Amino acid sequence: MSSSSSTPTVNSSARSKRARRPSVVPADGLGAWVAIPVITQYRGLRLLTPHGVFQPRSDAGMLIDAARRHIRGEVLDVCTGSGVVALSVAAAADAVTAVDSSRAAVAAVRVAALVNGVAVEVLHGDLFAAVTGRTFDVILSNPPYLPTPAGRPAPGSHAWDGGHDGRAVIDRLCRDAAGHLRPGGDLFMVQSSLADTERSLAMLRQTGLHPAVVLAHRGALGPLARARLGHLRAIGALPDPDAGEEIVVVRARRPLERLVTRSRRAPARACRGRR
Repeated sequence: MSSSSSTPTVNSSARSKRARRPSVVPADGLGAWVAIPVITQYRGLRLLTPHGVFQPRSDAGMLIDAARRHIRGEVLDVCTGSGVVALSVAAAADAVTAVDSSRAAVAAVRVAALVNGVAVEVLHGDLFAAVTGRTFDVILSNPPYLPTPAGRPAPGSHAWDGGHDGRAVIDRLCRDAAGHLRPGGDLFMVQSSLADTERSLAMLRQTGLHPAVVLAHRGALGPLARARLGHLRAIGALPDPDAGEEIVVVRARRPLERLVTRSRRAPARACRGRR
């Protein structure tokens, strides 16, 4: 699910563009057909962004740029949305798996992969539930992170609604990502300062990962965030509205497992000798 509360700040070559003519594609391999009213062009990719599938914005570009030179082996894109991240990094990976909880997004990414001639495994599921028992060299995620008050969900809001404090999905990612990373593997996640970047770093450290902010951009609030100014002030996420928000990419690395050395085993032998 690609989400962004900020106004896109990308150049003309990367800016999303809408095509006027709709397409019709099979939905999720179920024999049904759905209308795809929008084709989005982004960084040379043709993406299907029907209602409920968020068009890629500058946060997706930041995530791709931060992770690109670290892509290797098997890659997982969680909350894939339009699939822009998975499709963008596929050429540098041995295999890419993309996961989303939206069936519309899953169908759109499967078709986009065919249209762009990119091999991507696309799965429907709730975060890591779709890849239970599997581990990856790199995990990428652009989760929904906009703090949103409780109430009736707006159409398509699953792509950006991060819950009361913006962390409904982020907390789960931070808690569970380490269990799906191979030793030496990397998590790259993009989020807003409105959803408490420091909390993400702390949670990732608690799971044994080594996190750091590797890319950041501060800008004015986008329309979605401006529409929720009252809520953002109420929860303390925006003390100064004029300061805007900072979009950051967090990289968290799982350390390589160390071999047990003879010197580390020696105390155990000494203890047995004292019995």
